[in-house]
Amino acid sequence: MNNQDNNKLTNEPENRFFKIWAEQVLKHRFLFLALTLGITVFFGLQIKNKLVVDNSIEAFFSRESKAAIALEEFRDVFGHDAMFMVMAKGNVFELEFLQELDRLQKEVEALDVKIESLGERSKDRERVRRPRKVAKREKKVAADLKTNGARPASEEAKTNIDDSFDDFSEDGDDGFGDTDSDDFAEFDGGSQWGEESGGRIVEETISLINVRKTRATADGGIEVGELMAPFPTAEQLPALKKEILADETLIGQVISRVGKHAVIIVRTQFMNEADSQLVHEALKTLAKKYNKVGFETTVSGLPALTSSINTIMLRDMRTLFLVSIAIQLFIMFLLFRHPVGMIAPIVVVILGILWSIGIMAVFHLPMTMLTNILPAFIICVGIGDSVHLQSVYRDLRRLGAPNNDAIIGAISTIGMPVLFTTLTTMFGLLSFRFASVDAIQELGAAGAFGVAMAMIHTLVILPIILSFNKKSLLGVSKEKKRDAIDRFLEFCAALSGSAVDAQTRGRWRGRRQLVLLAGLILGVVAVYGALQLRVWHNPLSWIPPDHEVRISFDELDEHMGGTSIVEVVVDSSSERGIKDMELLQGMEKLVTYIKAYKDPATQEAIVRNGISVLDIVKETNKALHQGDPKHYKLPDTQQGIVDAFTMFENMGPAQLKRMMTLDAQKTHMSFRVKWMEANAYAPLAEHIEEGVKLFIPSEKATITPTGSTYSLLSTVSMLINDLIRSFSVAFVVITFLMMVFLRSVRLGVVAMVPNLLPIAIILGAMGYLGIPIDMANLLIASVALGIAVDDTIHYIHHFQVHHREHGDVNAAIAHSLQHSGRALVSTSLILCMGFFVFLSATMYSLQRFGALIGATVIIALLIDLIFTPALLRTVFQLHPPVCKPKGD
Repeated sequence: MNNQDNNKLTNEPENRFFKIWAEQVLKHRFLFLALTLGITVFFGLQIKNKLVVDNSIEAFFSRESKAAIALEEFRDVFGHDAMFMVMAKGNVFELEFLQELDRLQKEVEALDVKIESLGERSKDRERVRRPRKVAKREKKVAADLKTNGARPASEEAKTNIDDSFDDFSEDGDDGFGDTDSDDFAEFDGGSQWGEESGGRIVEETISLINVRKTRATADGGIEVGELMAPFPTAEQLPALKKEILADETLIGQVISRVGKHAVIIVRTQFMNEADSQLVHEALKTLAKKYNKVGFETTVSGLPALTSSINTIMLRDMRTLFLVSIAIQLFIMFLLFRHPVGMIAPIVVVILGILWSIGIMAVFHLPMTMLTNILPAFIICVGIGDSVHLQSVYRDLRRLGAPNNDAIIGAISTIGMPVLFTTLTTMFGLLSFRFASVDAIQELGAAGAFGVAMAMIHTLVILPIILSFNKKSLLGVSKEKKRDAIDRFLEFCAALSGSAVDAQTRGRWRGRRQLVLLAGLILGVVAVYGALQLRVWHNPLSWIPPDHEVRISFDELDEHMGGTSIVEVVVDSSSERGIKDMELLQGMEKLVTYIKAYKDPATQEAIVRNGISVLDIVKETNKALHQGDPKHYKLPDTQQGIVDAFTMFENMGPAQLKRMMTLDAQKTHMSFRVKWMEANAYAPLAEHIEEGVKLFIPSEKATITPTGSTYSLLSTVSMLINDLIRSFSVAFVVITFLMMVFLRSVRLGVVAMVPNLLPIAIILGAMGYLGIPIDMANLLIASVALGIAVDDTIHYIHHFQVHHREHGDVNAAIAHSLQHSGRALVSTSLILCMGFFVFLSATMYSLQRFGALIGATVIIALLIDLIFTPALLRTVFQLHPPVCKPKGD
């Protein structure tokens, strides 16, 4: 049987290009297999050796944003801002508890883990991943410097520091005899704070044992040391307890107000996410070693949360992906009743996933919270196209076509809609290039590549696998019998308003109008629900309440100062720098103003503790007055402030390590804040800005809020704006492509209605059910559009082919259902069951994602089978086309 006979059987014209394609694939199938195997092995090795998983917030930073630049400059000067927190629960002021805390802290300080990325910053990884973009950015900065004569803050600080050391070497005077001197005493350290080098993983630990204590000395001076040096005896503990619980700088920093919780703050060197996970595991091992009744230990902090999310998500994805594939294989076996029909589509999507993730590894692109959806996207596209091609092949085999002729006939008739679905999805993904966040741009590029590779495998590997099938009809008999899918399609056709003769046409027209009215009402209700959607990003909420990191975060928020840290950088413009009395007084008022902030939603005070250079000045002033609590305040004169700084510089230079630069031009204030969802920090950010305007004279200093928590807020806002922009571009591009591919403006516009309706419904459902938009489901609309477009193109393509030939709407719809209906139902069944597996995930974000994608698949199917035919009947019966002459 030749291909012309195949066309008569399918009533579909063949495409000459895809016919030749199929013939060449079958002719050289072993060559194509060898080539595919070689490329797959290459990508597999790239994944094994180079792939990086990064679910941190920093993966979404736009490196050109003000927030990212401010954070990197903070780290240049003051070091790491994200810290582990090891909390111990018990009676803190028992000697045994303190001894255990001391031993635990010493083991934490000596932590020994093999770390390959020690000292590696996110900007270092950026240079590897995006060398051209980084080079372009640095070139722009250099040009700005040349034009404006300005310098980045970190570079300026370094130059000022070097100038200070030059002054030391020139005249040999450290300036301490000069009451107006603003130079620090010579400090045995690096040229900048935060630039210490060495092989230690842990740079610094702070706990009740070694927290700073400034004491008066007998000769009228001060001594800067550790709180528990020497270690207290049992007899000294009652007095020590009273002293500590009266010290507001310690409450919420290293001890709870009731004295039942103590924290070891652990600052590590910079490293990548994978190595940070190793450190987290090592800290958990240490904590468990000491864990016992009366000394219950947990590990938390932002690095611990990121590590836990990475671990749980990877475990869930590995397990559930395999289960999902197994379920999809089982369903395909029920549908096609042969190993070839079962395995071929799965091979296509697995190869597409491996190649797309492999290309990310090649170009050093990390797997992030967003790119975790990439396998889902490729499964949707790959399964859809594969099942459509395989279904046409099966029908041809049932009608008597030889195996190779059936393969060629299927590809030559189904090739164009497969190409259309791939191109529309690719261009939709490439619209992410308009995003400002690099991670979204990279997702678009990797996704477009993966979708293209899924198409290639559909048109190469799938035919090759089918070529080994010599006898099976893949689950159908030569005398086709009606089954459950046929009955379901007939039911949908009846609902959509199909008419079998003139006598029933009026009744079915009424049903068709009812379907359209129902679709309109559903769309309006869905849009209203979508308007109720809220942006609410809280990765902690993805983790079950009984997980150890969730418990530790909740306890820290309840009993300590919180697990979020907001940094406020003060860059002085005064000649005296940070030692300027008016500036310090303004900073003191700003600290009080920030700590008085209450969350508008709960009226709860969420800023629990603030640490700054003000504490050092007040402690020193108190010590200089023989420890009189009345003098725990800023000195009353400029000379007193200079004296306090000078005294502390001489006795405790190392304690200034994290607080201010050597030239005293820049300092920072750290606020411990309760953990909340990202947008809940927006009012706090506004509150801080208001306080700066109220209390800090603009001519005295520039104030810059920063830190990982603060950057999270700006990142989420930027991602939402990118989503709206990218989706709008994708909608316009896909609409245009539909018009071009279908060669009809009217049909292209009509086809977008069933594409948008599933998106509106799924977003509306999220709004009504209170499911927020966050980074885990940020691209749900894009995935929904991809699913809907793929289904619609296959349906509309077959409708258009028959309608152009015969001009009969009902016959064209029946033809489309015959050629794509079973494939649509089969594909939807496979996909929704595969994604519903994720309802058993540990992480709530994966559960929601699986449920939303599965629901989207079902909604898109019902709209294509019920609403779309009703819409086509209405539009094309009102404006019937002119039939093509047979000679055309």
